[in-house]
Amino acid sequence: MAALTRGKAAPPAFRVSGVGIGVGTLKLDVPNITRMIIGEDGNFSDKVCVLESNLDDVSGEVLGWLWERLKGLAEDVSFVPIFMKKSRPGFTVRVVVRPEMKDEAVRVMMKETGTLGVKVLECERVKADREFSEETVKIGRSEYKIKVKRSRAASRVKPEFDDLKRIAVNEGKTLREVMEEVIRQVREKYQEERS
Repeated sequence: MAALTRGKAAPPAFRVSGVGIGVGTLKLDVPNITRMIIGEDGNFSDKVCVLESNLDDVSGEVLGWLWERLKGLAEDVSFVPIFMKKSRPGFTVRVVVRPEMKDEAVRVMMKETGTLGVKVLECERVKADREFSEETVKIGRSEYKIKVKRSRAASRVKPEFDDLKRIAVNEGKTLREVMEEVIRQVREKYQEERS
């Protein structure tokens, strides 16, 4: 077994799909036990660039427009309120992009905000295992098809917002009522499938 690892310290991230343990009959000074873990590629991490710039001279409208311009390039865009020199209020613009989109996103940030610099942090992003499905739920007297994102690692079910909004409008219910009922029905369905 040690020869098969070729000196690697740890395996890459994976999802465990099976574990087996075997006990040998040869008497040794150490326990004669072997454990095998079977795993599937988990795609738990990827490389991203976090772009940051501190701004104290842009309006909310400019930030909103920047968000619009970046949404096709970025994985995530956020604005964090901060205090800068001389107690001036400002924002940290934080943009997460794939490495191949970095240069274009930096160009957009500089052009749209007039910032003189953008910090680029290259890092690894760890992601929970996710799967996407389309489920049918019954709300009131109607059935609706909705998109659902599910994470086993986080034990989480997240219905698509636009689907929840559409159901809330059609049924005259609050978004929260619809969300709670959809999550309940989807979790119930998943539990039945596991039984």
